[in-house]
Amino acid sequence: MTASEIKELWIGDKIRSSKSGLSGRFGGLNDSGMVRMNAGHKIILVPTKFVELVQQEDVEEESLVFEDQSQTSSEHTEHTRSELDLHIEVLRPDLLNALPERIVDVQIRAFENYLEKAIEKNLRQILVIHGRGQGVLRHHIHKSLESRKEVFQFRLLNNDGATEIILY
Repeated sequence: MTASEIKELWIGDKIRSSKSGLSGRFGGLNDSGMVRMNAGHKIILVPTKFVELVQQEDVEEESLVFEDQSQTSSEHTEHTRSELDLHIEVLRPDLLNALPERIVDVQIRAFENYLEKAIEKNLRQILVIHGRGQGVLRHHIHKSLESRKEVFQFRLLNNDGATEIILY
């Protein structure tokens, strides 16, 4: 990886040393520019040119299981209601202790991916559980929804901890 690509990594991202084949988690850079890789209970220093990003299975894809939660037949996609829980302990439990910026980034990507899949599947109603918190995630979701022509309307539910979205 190049130095600029290394700067894009988040603490905890899965990486591998192409020289040794050893895998671990990105732990930042040391003072001499070597990558800290947490492998088990050891910290290994790896030159940046030997670092590879390990592609994790997209948890966003895994969380996009569209289940029929309506009382109607599942053969009518337009009546299917699906939901996505963006709480990090549900979405990516491995990130529970990650930086808040990292968590929000993963949640936003999961939401955007989920919305695209829902539109592709011609769903008419989806529920996104974002939690109440400080409203950062909810704000991003609502701003995104306001700019989408496929969104008919949306409203807050569950004491402002979820957003119901009606699609055209």
